[in-house]
Amino acid sequence: MQRFNWHAWRLTYNVTKPFPFQWFTLFVVIEFVIATILFSFVSFTTSGFNLVSEYYANPNTTETQSVIAGVSSFFTSRFTPKCQSAEILVGTDFSTNNSALTYTINSVKQANQIFSSSLVYHNNPFQDCVVNNIKVAFESFDRTAAQIGRAKYAPDLTASVTCNQPVPYAEFATINITAKYNYIPSTVGIYDGYTVFLGRNATSQASLYWGESLLAWYWSLFGWQMTVFNENYFWGNDGTWTKGTYYFTLNTDGTHDMTFYDFLKLLYRAVSVDQDGRYTMIADGAPNTTAEFISKGLGNRLTNAFKSADYLAKSFYSVVMTDLGQVDLRPNILVDPVLLHNFTAGRNESEVNGTAEVSGLPLRTYVASDDANRALGVRRSVIASSYLCQVPRQKSMGELIIAVLVADLVLLQALWNVTMIIAGWFVVSKDRKADWCKGCLTNMRADGMPRHTSHVSGEASGGLGAKGVTHRGETELSNMQSLLTPSSGVIR
Repeated sequence: MQRFNWHAWRLTYNVTKPFPFQWFTLFVVIEFVIATILFSFVSFTTSGFNLVSEYYANPNTTETQSVIAGVSSFFTSRFTPKCQSAEILVGTDFSTNNSALTYTINSVKQANQIFSSSLVYHNNPFQDCVVNNIKVAFESFDRTAAQIGRAKYAPDLTASVTCNQPVPYAEFATINITAKYNYIPSTVGIYDGYTVFLGRNATSQASLYWGESLLAWYWSLFGWQMTVFNENYFWGNDGTWTKGTYYFTLNTDGTHDMTFYDFLKLLYRAVSVDQDGRYTMIADGAPNTTAEFISKGLGNRLTNAFKSADYLAKSFYSVVMTDLGQVDLRPNILVDPVLLHNFTAGRNESEVNGTAEVSGLPLRTYVASDDANRALGVRRSVIASSYLCQVPRQKSMGELIIAVLVADLVLLQALWNVTMIIAGWFVVSKDRKADWCKGCLTNMRADGMPRHTSHVSGEASGGLGAKGVTHRGETELSNMQSLLTPSSGVIR
């Protein structure tokens, strides 16, 4: 068995020689300085960040933020923030980014008229909202003791609203939502628990600030007037009203001035109990305007309740449309200084006899000149939600240096090989002897063959000497020819 010869196995190196170009070295230096800067930048934008999952309230703004401003998406598209749409199930309660009222999604109808069990939502503003109806439901003893302790009679407001919502997979979806408001809800305590707009701000949200004031005021006023009505008047055998509903709709044939009582149509139902405990249903046959109910007189027993319910419904209508960001809606109490002045004029806490404490809210009359720094207005609103986003975050300094260094070394090595191959090819194409070593060129004869000597010692040497000389000459010739044979690499 033949043994492996470790002495015969050796590392090799190429024989080099300078390029014949005068400025080639300077060119390569400049080339690699520029390439190092470019490769470092590319390595930083493509390898210098990790994608992390975080929740954001505004995916539209998050997705428009670039890792490095002005850099082509060819380098940064992988690291552009991307957010998932929120899926809001039917029956879910939500509020808007204005943080005023609470809403419930009742139904979602796609553009193809198919109803869906959820709304795929991506922070799009509400569009084309319409209030279908407003219900002012009042009751007395069916409420909690804490509620009755604050107000014997009190209304519970709901508004049915239809809006259009752009969705990712279609032009839009039509959603039906319900807005709710109760100044003293069932969760009220002995000393606290009033409904408060979480986004209350007298300066940045002046319209909703005054809207909350109107709702709290007319809610208290209506409850007190129903209390006065039931404690002082009886409808013969009908007795006292224990609960009922005022059902308001927009009067499309009426005036557009909200100060008039024909802006809304009214239909009411009530249940009364007489002194013997017998219950009676009280109902009006067809919807009429509030003005028509007032004109009927009803012995003036419900006139004030009708009026306060009408103003409460109009205030609720304006708050809903402002909270939903319906910028172009008119009329709207909360964006019209004249209307707001009329609806806030003459308020006096003695009118509600302490039914509910309207704390932290203005009871004065709105005067535009006194509130110049609190501009009325409506801003576009969206559903307040959180969105899961993939956001790029820069690696730590150590990781960043290693990542950029490794990438640069690989790219610079590739550039060096390409540069040498191109330069070597160009040199050889101009001179076929350019890749011959210096020793080969020195020992070349005029005819292009290697120069060698036989060193024949003469006739005296005899045949043996001649044979030795011949063998030496053949060996030198073989060595020189091997030197002249171009290697796989470029000899410089």
